[in-house]
Amino acid sequence: MKTFLGKEQPQLVPQAQEGQDLMDVPVGETLGSFLGYLRRAKSSKHGLTAQVFGENGQDADFITTLHLTRFLDATVKVTIWIIKDKNGKLLYRDGENNTPITSFIGRILRPTSSNSGQTAQFFGENGANADAVNRLNESKYLDALVLVELQKAEPGMIASEISTDTPLSELKEGQQRLTAEEQQKLKKQQKKAESALQVLRQNRFFSQDAVLRLLGSEQIYKDWLQTQPCCHPGSVPCDKGPIQVFAVAGPKRMYAYVPLCQHHAEEWTAGLFPESTLGSPAEFLKSRQIFYAQYWGQEKLRQELKVPPGYDPTPANIYSWAVSKNLATLLPHSFMSYLHD
Repeated sequence: MKTFLGKEQPQLVPQAQEGQDLMDVPVGETLGSFLGYLRRAKSSKHGLTAQVFGENGQDADFITTLHLTRFLDATVKVTIWIIKDKNGKLLYRDGENNTPITSFIGRILRPTSSNSGQTAQFFGENGANADAVNRLNESKYLDALVLVELQKAEPGMIASEISTDTPLSELKEGQQRLTAEEQQKLKKQQKKAESALQVLRQNRFFSQDAVLRLLGSEQIYKDWLQTQPCCHPGSVPCDKGPIQVFAVAGPKRMYAYVPLCQHHAEEWTAGLFPESTLGSPAEFLKSRQIFYAQYWGQEKLRQELKVPPGYDPTPANIYSWAVSKNLATLLPHSFMSYLHD
């Protein structure tokens, strides 16, 4: 949780408190943070203005808060960390000494608006603060994905007078964000990615124990199953009680479970199941076990590869992951054709 004006608020979505004045906020208090893309700093005879674009969503909403009159010309310490360059190369690494690109004492100017988001503006006057802003004009930082954190400051202060902790959770969250270049590249590859995943599912790649073990423990899988609906066959969703993890009979394997409510779990244990609608009860349970294992395994791999929701991992990313885990021999031959452009 981040604080904004001394109040706990959802991370990256500060809500200004009506009537509260920044004068009441202690120096050094974190006002909030957001993810955005660096634009060229604007120059004037009095100094430089840092510009950071926030896309529509929680980042633009944060910047919109800075439109409020009580923030106009407010003095803040601005600290900026780089996460990725514009092409998506990850420049923030967990556990490494990640120092910010720059920090300076600046004044909040009115943000500018567009149909795609909001651009925050922070003015650094000539001297050390303008020089700190000028570092953002290096070509390697143009359109880079950054994290911006704002802290209460007073005119005449220098940035080093205010201590700033590295916001590890926000930086880690930023790793998941795709730059415009990454989004464009990923969108172009989605048709191929979807077809390649279909091949893996058809060959039951995601239901193999060797694969699943590297994506999460059996207990994590069972905990997830308890969040799923009862898989007892029927035309309407089952609402007969809490979900239990039901073991599928057969050769001993890991991850061999399905979700059943307590009522239907007792029926299946007693051998009371609708055979007329199932054909073979054992085959039904086996098919559902494969379905859930593959669904879970595919989603866990997407998360491990840091692919955002709504996108599928590319064949190349899946192959690289399988090679790194010594699983390449489990990939079906038909999958390999998707590795070529």
